[in-house]
Amino acid sequence: MVAVGMQKGKLFLVVFFETVMIGFVAVIVSLIISYPILLYYFYNPIPLTGELAEAMEMFGAEPVMPFSLEAGIFINQTIAVIVLALVASIYPLTKILRFNVLQAMRS
Repeated sequence: MVAVGMQKGKLFLVVFFETVMIGFVAVIVSLIISYPILLYYFYNPIPLTGELAEAMEMFGAEPVMPFSLEAGIFINQTIAVIVLALVASIYPLTKILRFNVLQAMRS
């Protein structure tokens, strides 16, 4: 793109926004897919059996693996994915800034 006349600054912005948009799309798709599964397991927790169930009963707890639908969990995971997308964009952005067009065209 730089070889055909695009400025490095514009390419930098395009790559940055593409990476951020991919992160947002990943978050939205994962929420759409995972929420029905979590909802099912929230109302139908996984029963524990065997020694693990006995240990849970010894401590006075019900032998099931409960699931949570707290908003804080979703918010924290969303922030983590967006931060990872931003960190992942650092490498291509540094490559764009250090890119030498003449050297690339010679090789």
